[in-house]
Amino acid sequence: MIKVSIIGKGKWGKIICKELSKLNVSWVTSMLADWIIISTPNDLHYSQVKYWLNLKKNVFCEKPL
Repeated sequence: MIKVSIIGKGKWGKIICKELSKLNVSWVTSMLADWIIISTPNDLHYSQVKYWLNLKKNVFCEKPL
């Protein structure tokens, strides 16, 4: 089972959560996740993606950096 954490639960965050809930994923806190999904405002993406990549996490950013 893939462990996923999402950062940002606005409009797109809710859509991503809904779609991933159809799959076999386990929602966990960020530090325990295999995948981090970034769904925050655009101006926060770069610093958040950089942070999680430095911790060797798989990152999906829903918009460009």
